[in-house]
Amino acid sequence: MKTHLDQFVAACIGRRIESIRLIREIGRGARSIIFAGFQESLTRKVAVKIFPDVINPDKATDNPAQREAAMLSTFDHPNIIRLFGYGERDDCRYLVLPLFESGSLRTLIRRYNDNFDGSNKKMPFSECLDLIFPILDALSCVHDHGLVHGDLKPSNILIDLRGVPCLADLGNAGTAGSVGSAGSALYMSPEQAAGLPLGSGSDIYSIGVVLFEMAAGRLPVREGSREEIIQCKRTAPKTFFTETPRRASSLISEPLEYIIRRATAAQSGDRYADCRELARDLAGLCLSGES
Repeated sequence: MKTHLDQFVAACIGRRIESIRLIREIGRGARSIIFAGFQESLTRKVAVKIFPDVINPDKATDNPAQREAAMLSTFDHPNIIRLFGYGERDDCRYLVLPLFESGSLRTLIRRYNDNFDGSNKKMPFSECLDLIFPILDALSCVHDHGLVHGDLKPSNILIDLRGVPCLADLGNAGTAGSVGSAGSALYMSPEQAAGLPLGSGSDIYSIGVVLFEMAAGRLPVREGSREEIIQCKRTAPKTFFTETPRRASSLISEPLEYIIRRATAAQSGDRYADCRELARDLAGLCLSGES
């Protein structure tokens, strides 16, 4: 049986918003639906992120679309997703964004896994770095604005047709020192799981988990429901990873393992001071020929 949300989505296909014709659904979040569309006035493909009233009924006091639009308009960085437009209709609010036809880092990781040939390494280290350096620079920009992304994960790192990554989904970003519990349990920091005030170290933990997954091709972690994973990170964060990086992939060098383990340290004070320091250590691996 179709839900009200499914009915809303079905009714959107072929619909026009401004000069944009919605073509197909390409993603769905807790509060939004993302469509691929074609903007006829500018003859370009776009993504339209729609926040339907059916799942966001309290528009007067809670407007995630407007909050995300305001957040995106803060930045002018080549690796942070651009905002093309924001608008409202009777039954929804929406953002107009670039369309990333290559998908996300999650898409890329799955593609490598599908083509896995038993070499114990899914993504070349050079490609990992080509993706991680621009995202670390984008995160530095976010942190320089006194903000924390709060929901870093592979599906929120989009990749364009040239292979350039772009940080997306800043709707949950908050000011440093604020408390945030939304986000993916697998990638959130222990302090976020515990509902404690967040700083840039929380994002460094998340990007460290992403780097671990890219370098090893998998995440050796304790399985369970979202609640069980959050409970583990809250009470026993050192037990979350069931294998060290080098046990997960024998092709990970000792220096890279050190970087991953420092970035994902259970205590924020044991992590890198900022993204630039993490990037410098990774750059050092390039100079030394380590991976």
